Amino acid sequence: MVALALLFVAGGVWLSTSPRAFQAGQDSAGVHVDGITLTRVVSSTARSQVFTGAATLVIDMESSGVVTAAAVMTWNGLAATGRCVLRRTIADVVETCVYALGSNRLASSDRFSPRTRTWYREYSDGVAVNITVPRGSTVIPVPFPLGR
Repeated sequence: MVALALLFVAGGVWLSTSPRAFQAGQDSAGVHVDGITLTRVVSSTARSQVFTGAATLVIDMESSGVVTAAAVMTWNGLAATGRCVLRRTIADVVETCVYALGSNRLASSDRFSPRTRTWYREYSDGVAVNITVPRGSTVIPVPFPLGR
């Protein structure tokens, strides 16, 4: 009985320290963020796209290849904003993000793995999450405080 209890405790510790998993990406229907779909506003331009739904998201593509995204939403009952800057290099894709959740401020550093199609995000307070980009979806900046 003690062995079984220790096994459950170890499993609980593993679950509480494992990064939580989410999904985000863009396809022809819009931007999908963990089950929520934001639809593209018709007046979007080639360099700037606007999406609306449960949140408002703007994605801007600069001529240098840098992609920025900003989102405004209500998150867990709090007014929230997020802003990410995505940079592609020969070796990898990274983004840095800042968030405001009510009066709380956070930042994250995210690294994308093309092999697993996953963003590995670590927040400034040490919380880590994984964000998978589904097959058929485009990799975009993810200015949503997933896992918070």
